Amino acid sequence: MNAVDALSPLKLLVFSKTNGFRHATAIMAAQAMFRTLSKTNNYNVTFSENSEAEFGANVTPQKLAAKYDVIVLLHNTGPDLWYTDTQKSNLQKYMEEQAKGVVGIHAASDGSNWNWYIKNLIGASFTKHPPPQEAVITIEKPDHYIMKNSVAILKGNQWKRTDEWYEFNRNVRNNAPELKNLVVLANVDEKTYTGGGMGTDHPLIWCHEMNVPDQTKPGRVFYTALGHPDSSYTEPAYVAHIVSGIEWAARRDAIVPPPVSHSSNNEPPPPMPHTSGAQSIPHPEVSNSDHVPIPSPSHPRGQSSQPPVGPSPPARHSSAVVVPRESSNEISEPSGASAIAESNITVLIKFIFAAVAALGIAFLCM
Repeated sequence: MNAVDALSPLKLLVFSKTNGFRHATAIMAAQAMFRTLSKTNNYNVTFSENSEAEFGANVTPQKLAAKYDVIVLLHNTGPDLWYTDTQKSNLQKYMEEQAKGVVGIHAASDGSNWNWYIKNLIGASFTKHPPPQEAVITIEKPDHYIMKNSVAILKGNQWKRTDEWYEFNRNVRNNAPELKNLVVLANVDEKTYTGGGMGTDHPLIWCHEMNVPDQTKPGRVFYTALGHPDSSYTEPAYVAHIVSGIEWAARRDAIVPPPVSHSSNNEPPPPMPHTSGAQSIPHPEVSNSDHVPIPSPSHPRGQSSQPPVGPSPPARHSSAVVVPRESSNEISEPSGASAIAESNITVLIKFIFAAVAALGIAFLCM
């Protein structure tokens, strides 16, 4: 890949479908971040919650790979997000045969009852968490491409923040043989918060390559359990590890340096036009209280910020509480809190594209 290829638009699918607990306001905040990245980082972003349109009968792994460089799994929860064999096969072959990239954010580890998704893609399945509270994360690999810029912003490898401290059905470090070239990037110190149950080794952020024999450049997966608070998506250290994770998953880490985040409150953000080809998923109005009590069998919290959203699943799951969503193709402008969040994100990362463009010019002049 040459410098021109590295600077060409990176095509992202941000898939935020839920059939269980829905992080409604966090999804909106993350979408605002991605809209900003579409301008500052030359990303071509498509938002969707439509499994059939993105992965179904009219799609092949080759078409999926041509359309998207990286699929971002944004807060997906609940069973049967991919509810046909064709949808599952297309996602699996996108990663195993087409060797593309996946980025999982926070609740993506609660995003399926599909064994391949849990064991081979994300690596582990969410089980529970104590109430959100402050804790200390240790970045184990401060020199890794994904974490390097966050470490620079934090001025060290200790990261104190408030989040939901997810626990998993297994420790990926020593109990996930399906994962190839696994790197645990960060863990949380359970002594710094109450209610932890994974013990002295509690991985939260990791990456790996798909375990496909004889593949020299297999598909890449980056997962972060962080991202419950809406404020995450304007937090420089958090945004930095998401952006670097996307670049790493797209195999641009050898060409594009870790992006530099800047923070300034004195300069206005640029205009906010739609990204070409992107879909913005409209969401119902939600209050700033974040949670309205709604039981969810797949997400043991006892509360939810919104009713589950997703397609009507097959009849065998008719007991699930869902709101049909597959037909939505509307495009809407961000408003209210989302628009404010986009302005903040723009200020934080507006110089990233300029830095990458400068790198491309340097390569072309060699």
